[in-house]
Amino acid sequence: MLCSDINDSTWISTFSKVVLAPDFILSGITLSGGNGNNILEPRETLSVVVSLHNQGAAAADSVNAVLCCGAVEIFILDSIGTFGHISSDSIQDNSQDPFVIAADSSVPTGTVVDFEMVVYSNYCNDTIRFALVIGQKNYYLWNPDPLPSSGENIHAILSSTGYIGDYGTNLPSDLNIYQTLLVCLGVYSSRHLIIQGSAEAVTITDYLNNGGRVY
Repeated sequence: MLCSDINDSTWISTFSKVVLAPDFILSGITLSGGNGNNILEPRETLSVVVSLHNQGAAAADSVNAVLCCGAVEIFILDSIGTFGHISSDSIQDNSQDPFVIAADSSVPTGTVVDFEMVVYSNYCNDTIRFALVIGQKNYYLWNPDPLPSSGENIHAILSSTGYIGDYGTNLPSDLNIYQTLLVCLGVYSSRHLIIQGSAEAVTITDYLNNGGRVY
């Protein structure tokens, strides 16, 4: 504040005030319907439940969202989702009012489709972006091998022959979007070890128990 008095003296005074606001991030996505495998496949219609985490310091009231997608193979049959009140540092979903989407029969398996969800509340607006895979990709090649040429060659050959998959040196947290997990660990003494009870071991075991295939 620029202040002055009747004697023409001037001075500046300052003050500060903390402003609190909601801040939304994506916490999770749950698909249901279709053939029951929780995967969006060609010719299927599914409900989509999105979980939002309010990591801001203020609560949000009357939270609603509109789902959009630019892919012509995807039809959004119900684009409105209702979340209601989301307290600070809490998670809420639209399970009482899910989105409904459908995939055309012509969309290739393994196609990655981008979605945009515009979130509205009485205090703020936000945009959340996420992607879904149509069907399952053929494989994920996990290559923590210190000498990575074997995994790189396998991935190159599979890609050149028309298989759809991903390659990485880190094990993804969600393997359910892949039909098969290929693992290249190396050989003694240049190798990567999967320790019993580790996060890597648990992830692979859960994937196998869910019907996944591992080489």
